[in-house]
Amino acid sequence: ERKTVREHFTSWLKAFESEQSEGTFIRYEGIVNNFLAFLNAKAGGNLAALKAEDVERYRDHLQDRVAPSTVNTHLKVIRVGLEKAVKQSIFERNPARLVDNLDTSDRHERRAFSLPELRKLLAVCGEDWKTAVTFGIYSGLRLGDIQSLTWANLDLQQRQLTNRTQKTGRMQILPLAKPLLRHIESF
Repeated sequence: ERKTVREHFTSWLKAFESEQSEGTFIRYEGIVNNFLAFLNAKAGGNLAALKAEDVERYRDHLQDRVAPSTVNTHLKVIRVGLEKAVKQSIFERNPARLVDNLDTSDRHERRAFSLPELRKLLAVCGEDWKTAVTFGIYSGLRLGDIQSLTWANLDLQQRQLTNRTQKTGRMQILPLAKPLLRHIESF
């Protein structure tokens, strides 16, 4: 069976969709679409003609645009997508497995904002962003979880916030810090 690179990844994504969360699927689909766009005309060519050099050129193309860990995530997705082709004997060896990951040892460490940085940030925020930043500071929630909060998540009598996280599905009951409570009550 002769498949194009595009046909292979499209069918792999279709099978993969039911096995993964929506967020993971959307991320993988975006990576595959970026890879196919990079390949340009070669994406419409025979899958068996895909070489490690093609994947390596894609890696090098990404290297100047995104963080090394993001490049490595793209490589991981391409590797996984091509494993099915190895099982179908289209490749003897997965060409993406022949491409080395980028070194991430000198990446920047994340840190919390300092108090002066937070003051600067809050000084330039509009009201919606000021609320989101304040929730982030005092609850530690991810931005997506903050964005999906409603009044039903808040119990002002008990001074607590109840939330089911989008990423893990874990239920959290968090105390409302006084500064956050004052901000909420200002509405």
